[in-house]
Amino acid sequence: MRIHIQNLLYATDFSELSNNAISYGITLAREFQAKLHLCHVIELHSASLYGEVQLDLPDIQRSNIEFAHHQFQQLLTDEAIAWEPLVTIGSAADEIVRLVRERSIDLVIATTHGRSGLKRLLLGSVTERLMRTLPCPLLVVRSTPEGQRPAFRMKQILVGCDFSADSNLALQHALSLAQEFQAELHLAHVLEPGPGSPSDSTATRRDENRLEQLRLKVDSRLAALIPAEAVNWCSPKTAVLMGKPFEELTAYATANAMDLIILGIRGHSLIESLLVGSTTDRVVRQAPCPVLAVRPISADHPDVEERPAKRRNIASPLELTRDFFNAEQRGDKALLRLEKDLLFQMTNLSARDTFLDYLELVAGSSAIKVLVIFGSSEKSGREEYCSFYEKIFQTQMEPNTLHRLLNVVDQIILRIVNFNKAVVHVDCGRVIPIFLNFSLACDYRIVAADTVYQNPCVDLGLIPKGGGAYFLPRILGFKEAYEILLSREDLPASRALELKLVDEVVANSELEAAALKAARRFSDFPASSVFGIKRLLNFSHRELREFLELENQVLLNCVSSRER
Repeated sequence: MRIHIQNLLYATDFSELSNNAISYGITLAREFQAKLHLCHVIELHSASLYGEVQLDLPDIQRSNIEFAHHQFQQLLTDEAIAWEPLVTIGSAADEIVRLVRERSIDLVIATTHGRSGLKRLLLGSVTERLMRTLPCPLLVVRSTPEGQRPAFRMKQILVGCDFSADSNLALQHALSLAQEFQAELHLAHVLEPGPGSPSDSTATRRDENRLEQLRLKVDSRLAALIPAEAVNWCSPKTAVLMGKPFEELTAYATANAMDLIILGIRGHSLIESLLVGSTTDRVVRQAPCPVLAVRPISADHPDVEERPAKRRNIASPLELTRDFFNAEQRGDKALLRLEKDLLFQMTNLSARDTFLDYLELVAGSSAIKVLVIFGSSEKSGREEYCSFYEKIFQTQMEPNTLHRLLNVVDQIILRIVNFNKAVVHVDCGRVIPIFLNFSLACDYRIVAADTVYQNPCVDLGLIPKGGGAYFLPRILGFKEAYEILLSREDLPASRALELKLVDEVVANSELEAAALKAARRFSDFPASSVFGIKRLLNFSHRELREFLELENQVLLNCVSSRER
């Protein structure tokens, strides 16, 4: 289950400490293409904070609202995101809960310290009340010294697991964020020692052996929680800790430089004790990173019946039509046809999620043995590539657009390489490196005779994206790969066949027939044999994820140099 955030609420009291964490709201809104609701709650008993003790109630309301709107404008100057100011009067916790329900908020962000509003909101009994009543997750960001904004990082995520349904929900959020940000995911379970446990000085060898067996059993259960496909986009790790949950999780987060801790609000032991009462304050105050507290969507949350659809569930039939691809089932084969403007489409979260969901649907279908992917026949090749990057260079796109594209390409490449079915790729026309590299991740490649591979990267001072520098040397050798990656000349289909970059070249009118014939050859074999052979052949691809991360860094450096 991937979580798609559509509405964020950032609560602030406008103190410097509170405003410092606005970077989390802005970055998440960009990443998820979500709307950011900036919320300020005016508590009338604290009106003196605004220097207006003697004013009548209407004057207090009007002046404070004007002040709040001005502050919001200051916070989001030049930020290219959708946002809306929310200024209300009353109890901070009550008002935030009300606005969350009214605005269908998916995530609330707040800091731990600030002027009385948020200080009271996030410390002590009000925290417990908010945890119990918020119908959505709460991200608590530690405040930093005045004048310092915490840098947004999401590369190391720790999730506490006690094997309850609530901690499983926290795990789903952790998996989703790890996928979104290509992060390393740590699953931790804390064993709490009791009287006479092996942690006591009187522990016997038998006690120690029993504890070690318990650790191994728990570690095995943690590993079983990780979906097989998770290795495509994160590096999962497990840890079994011993001691008090809040102390052990905080210590682990510190020692391993975690960027986020995710916990379910209710649970059997770990989460229940961790996120209720004064322990909450300890975790929030002591954790070296933000804490995301996750709870199930409340039954009385607006549109709760609609949310499964919004969160990208896909109907079971393999017939599907979307803006940038359509799909159908032909016997034991799934046929997926891509449409035009793929570079631009892949930066759209909804389009990306639908595509990845379809791949998951095919992977989970016992009726399908082969996936056939047809490249778009309306590609504009070099023109599409140059148009996309010129918009990046001229800042005509939001800053996170390129990061989003790189993230999507990584996920698709890794998903295809590790796919549990044979994948046949079919293409024609003008093909840019990103789509050549996409085909190299597949098991069999067929192109039309009119296919031409173009490389506009060098002209723009960039590098190809999609693992080309990884796949090509393994097919051609270093020297030939080096020449192709730096070549400005078009590479025709006939030459690609000679180089073994493709397996067949056929007339355009024969593409589909050739693709179905190749798919039938794969489907004649037992599915378990095909997948087993793929796993063995792709054994050397275990470092591909690290390569793609390095590729992103190099490409971003190239773009940055070009922009300067």
